[in-house]
Amino acid sequence: MSVKIKHEELKKTLKKMMEANKKLNISLLKETKAKETMEKELLEVKQKSEDRYRSMIEVLSKFLTPGQVKATLIDPHSKKKIHWQTEDITSAISLHSVGPKAYKYLAN
Repeated sequence: MSVKIKHEELKKTLKKMMEANKKLNISLLKETKAKETMEKELLEVKQKSEDRYRSMIEVLSKFLTPGQVKATLIDPHSKKKIHWQTEDITSAISLHSVGPKAYKYLAN
């Protein structure tokens, strides 16, 4: 095989590789843009979720003690224990003193 023929084959191979590289770069650019879009959407969803959580706490805080708010918002299947504050206990005792039926109604 002559050097000229080998050189032509190498040029063809190089051209094919450069075209493949260009296609891969275009594909990478598309995927990068898609990733950035998804990250932006995820950030927006996270922000909305945090805003809703804060607004729920704000609304519940008008009627419940901080311990009750915390107990309301944690996962019911969670094994976390709640450390009741004095305010929570006095609120429960006051409600119970009004009437045990009212306390039991709200407890359920």
